[in-house]
Amino acid sequence: MADNPETKAQLEKQQEDSSNDATTYDVEFEGNCMVITGTISIQYSEDDIAATEKYFDSLSQQNADLQIDLIEDSTGLTGLTVRYIFLDAEGNEVFSKEYSKSE
Repeated sequence: MADNPETKAQLEKQQEDSSNDATTYDVEFEGNCMVITGTISIQYSEDDIAATEKYFDSLSQQNADLQIDLIEDSTGLTGLTVRYIFLDAEGNEVFSKEYSKSE
């Protein structure tokens, strides 16, 4: 998937557009799963993690649907998933979940 120049360029542009000073992203592929790891430049407490989990879940599902549509439309592949992993400034996992396309 990532070898398709058009898809790779679109993903890189989307990654660049969504980047900000607070979060950096790394994208890699594991079979039919696109793994997006976001490192947030702040430290989260246990209470912060619990409070933001619903937010991350909602946002990640919406973004996964967009990513899957982009890849399916440009490659014709189906059955794709997206896994989001968010790490805090210390490298602790704040959120991780894999998504398939919403129906």
